[in-house]
Amino acid sequence: MDELRPGLWTWTAPHPDWHEQPVVRSYAVERGGALVLIDPIAPPEELVAGRELQVALTAPWHARSSEELGAAEADLDFWPAFYPDERVYWLRDHGAMVFGDSFPGGPIPDDWLPAEKTRADYDAWLAGFRGLPVELVLPTHGDPGGRALLYSGSQPSR
Repeated sequence: MDELRPGLWTWTAPHPDWHEQPVVRSYAVERGGALVLIDPIAPPEELVAGRELQVALTAPWHARSSEELGAAEADLDFWPAFYPDERVYWLRDHGAMVFGDSFPGGPIPDDWLPAEKTRADYDAWLAGFRGLPVELVLPTHGDPGGRALLYSGSQPSR
């Protein structure tokens, strides 16, 4: 577990059902007396013990450990992600955007583009975040980084 900033943590854990990327990333942020776990998988006990927990999912299929936590759903600011039913969370106090599958540590590979979408559509969606005061880019697949990740161009990540 790493503390990225006071009140903002990240950790990784093995994903039991996804073999293409066997390790995935989760985040936690202190918010209004609660600890909000974003796409939680095996949250560290030293982080969650004795705390009021809430959960936010970038996508319904990122429930991971959510059910066993039994936590209420958090109400976080978000933007629509590139994929339907997915969200990009805005953690304003930290200048951080949390991305799910739409930005796995860089632009998606071409074979992840939906049939009705093009690379230009994806690049236009990603460019929309560049006007925000983003300091941290927090992907749930891949490593966190600075604002420069948003400018990684249309070169797909793998």
